[in-house]
Amino acid sequence: MDRKPIDRARAEQLIRVISEAASKLFLQAGSIPMLMHFPAPHSDQVLVVPLPTTDGASKDLAAGFMRYALAEADAEWVVCVTEAWVLKVVTADAAQAIKDAADGGIADHPQREEILHLQMETTTLGCISAVREIHRDAAGKPSLGPLVIHDMDSYEGRFIGLLPNKGRAS
Repeated sequence: MDRKPIDRARAEQLIRVISEAASKLFLQAGSIPMLMHFPAPHSDQVLVVPLPTTDGASKDLAAGFMRYALAEADAEWVVCVTEAWVLKVVTADAAQAIKDAADGGIADHPQREEILHLQMETTTLGCISAVREIHRDAAGKPSLGPLVIHDMDSYEGRFIGLLPNKGRAS
């Protein structure tokens, strides 16, 4: 992979390549740590940095480290790969279900789903999200659904805005 400018087609190509590699690792191990992928400085190589995160403090430290590393690398893009839970609520009482989940988390919510989440941030396109649903058999062995790529309409969190702002619109 080289340092070509990032357009939508290139972004989706990178997401697919990174998804394939992360998916293989996930299926072999049954889980993965958070992985950050970004271009190495002055090279056509991609660096992959595992970030062990267990609590809010370690996540804050990891986000600060990544902001520093991305600035030093003069990175134009970064892809974060992580396992996550999402809440898919399709009931008339969706607002209440979301509030309940926000109050108590979704670890034990009956409508939570497990996903492999890829979040790409670029200096030209903003954020793009990609998801592969995780399905587990009775023994807990995982399989993955197809990759679904979509634009992120709104986003917030400690791993958003990792790239240095070079005058682009936020």
